Amino acid sequence: MAEKIKVSIIGAGYTANEHLKAFGDIQKVELSGIFSRTREKAEKLANLYGIRHICNSVEELWDKTQANILIITVNEPSMPLMIEKCLNFNWHLLVEKPPALSVDVAQKLKQLSDEKEKKVFVALNRYSYSVTQFVKNEIEKTDGKRIIFAQDQEDPQRALNLGQPQEVVERWMYANSIHIIDYFRIFARGYFVKVTTFGELNFKKPCFIGAHIEFSSGDFGIYHALWNEPAPWAVTVNIPEVRYELRPLEEGKKQIRWQKPELIPVNEWDIKFKPGFRKQAEEMVRYSIIGEGDIPTLKDAIKTMKLIREIYKK
Repeated sequence: MAEKIKVSIIGAGYTANEHLKAFGDIQKVELSGIFSRTREKAEKLANLYGIRHICNSVEELWDKTQANILIITVNEPSMPLMIEKCLNFNWHLLVEKPPALSVDVAQKLKQLSDEKEKKVFVALNRYSYSVTQFVKNEIEKTDGKRIIFAQDQEDPQRALNLGQPQEVVERWMYANSIHIIDYFRIFARGYFVKVTTFGELNFKKPCFIGAHIEFSSGDFGIYHALWNEPAPWAVTVNIPEVRYELRPLEEGKKQIRWQKPELIPVNEWDIKFKPGFRKQAEEMVRYSIIGEGDIPTLKDAIKTMKLIREIYKK
């Protein structure tokens, strides 16, 4: 029997639970260790998933597990320092998004990981949605111009009410809008060469932010965000003769010109698990085994974060 791929995790909240559920479904995975500031939560997840080692530090987590993969799910302010610390050990890192709350800090992490010759993967799980992959695979078959429209909605007051710290809410475009803005990286080719923005951000009152984005490939993006007002998250992609719509994002429709829209099939993994997580886990394990895996990297996250900075000027 082939040797198990050992997976450890830092954090014991909701997202950690979803990662453990996804990785635990893979036959060749052994859930080896967990470390969390809240010991009680760590013990609960350890009992639920049969995790052998409950640790009190990163060092102990490495010493006791020698894990192939480490998942980091700490909160946003703690993430950069935790990534930096974990780069000192020989595991493959999968970190929750965002890796940092600013481009500058994310770039410093990238420089550090390059110096240590380590690749950091970022859990931008919407990339791994089955409907996202369906659209991505289809539009790559044509050379026609792509027009991507992304509709965002953010409610910083709700974030505060749910316990998010002020420093995170003030960078909410990185903490949360990254989910929707990342679709431009997924579907548009090349790099943005011109971003025209309009509207004015207000964290306490209803406001509207928009951007027209021109890419080096000739693709075009339109971003609309309503802050402190109700609106759905949605993404549409237009190529010649075909339109794709993701609304909600984990579901989709394909419409060929002159025809009625048809549902895009959803993989059972996106029904049984938090959408994107099972595919993401599979690819991470694949990378650990053969050095190849279709997962966004820290470089990809920085590309999206640079676009966020260009739109929001923060």
